[in-house]
Amino acid sequence: MSPSTFIRHSHLAVLSSLLVVSSSLADVIVSESFDYTPTNLTSNLSGKNGGTGFSGAWGNSGNPKINAGLSMAGVFSSGGSATFKPGENGTSSRPFETSVTSILDSSGVYYGSYLFSLSAPHISNALLSGVGTSSSATDGDNAASYIWAAKGYNTTGLTPGQRIEGTPNPYASLNTAAGGILSSTTYLYLFQVDMTTHTTTSWILTQAQLANFSGSLNAATLNAAAVGSGSTNVFAQGSYTGALTPGSQTYLDLFDAGGNGTNLFGSTFDEIRFSNANLTEAVTAAVPEPNSIGLAFLGLLGTWGALRKRRFIF
Repeated sequence: MSPSTFIRHSHLAVLSSLLVVSSSLADVIVSESFDYTPTNLTSNLSGKNGGTGFSGAWGNSGNPKINAGLSMAGVFSSGGSATFKPGENGTSSRPFETSVTSILDSSGVYYGSYLFSLSAPHISNALLSGVGTSSSATDGDNAASYIWAAKGYNTTGLTPGQRIEGTPNPYASLNTAAGGILSSTTYLYLFQVDMTTHTTTSWILTQAQLANFSGSLNAATLNAAAVGSGSTNVFAQGSYTGALTPGSQTYLDLFDAGGNGTNLFGSTFDEIRFSNANLTEAVTAAVPEPNSIGLAFLGLLGTWGALRKRRFIF
C-alpha cells in the first residue's frame, strides 16, 4: 500500500470512529449509573453529578444513599445504585440538559429503562416507588408529569404502574404476574412514551425474560407475550394515555413515598436510561461519562491531525 493510500484509509477510519461516537450520543440521551463511592449506604446521593444528559447535581429532598449496584445480564451496568432505606422517603430530582428537555418535549417517541429491587414489596401502606420526570424539582410525586412505578398506590393493589400528569389518580396499574413483585429480586422496568398522544406503555422483565427477548426488544413483541413469570412471558405490562398535556420535562425524579409518611419497604434504583432510538439502546448501549467522551473526541481528532501532517511529509 502506498503512503498516500494508507493515509487516505486512515482518515476514513478516524472519521468513521467519530461518527460512531456521535451516533451513540444521539441514541442515548440520559444515563445515570450511580457510579459514585462509597457504596455502603453511608454516602448521600445529594450533590452527586455524574452520568450524562444532566445540567446539575442531584437534590436532597429524598436523600437516598449510594449502595452496591444492581445487575442483570444483558443490561449495561457499572458503579453503584441509589437506595431509599426503610424509614426514609421523599423525592430526589436532577435537572436535564436543555437538549434532553427539547427531545422529551418533542412530538416523537422516546424509550427508557431502569433496574429496581424492593426489600419488602407487599407492605400495604407503602404508597409509591418509581422513576419519573417533571417540570420542577419540588413538584413531588403528586404533580410529576410522568411516573413509571415499580410499586404503585395502595388504592390499586400495590402493583407496578404508570401515570401521566395530575394528582395520584388516575394511576394505571400494570397487569402483573401472579404473586407480584418478589422481595430482594432485581427486575428491569421498560417504558415507551409517545409525546404526540401522551401515551406511555410499560413492561417489567425478569432476567430470563430479557434473555428470551434479546434481539426482539420492541413494543410489538413484548405486547404479544402473555403476562406471567415464565421465560417467554413478560412479568408486567400496561398502556395508559393521559388526559392532560404534560408540561416541559426538565427534571428526572426518584420517588419513594409511604402512606403514613414513612417508606417501609426500601427501594433501590440503578441504570436509568433514556433513548430516542429504541428499547434496545435504552438497555444495552454503553454511554461514556462526559469526560471520557471529550477525551475520545480529542484523541481521535489528534490522530486525524497527525495523519494530515504525515501526508505532507511523504
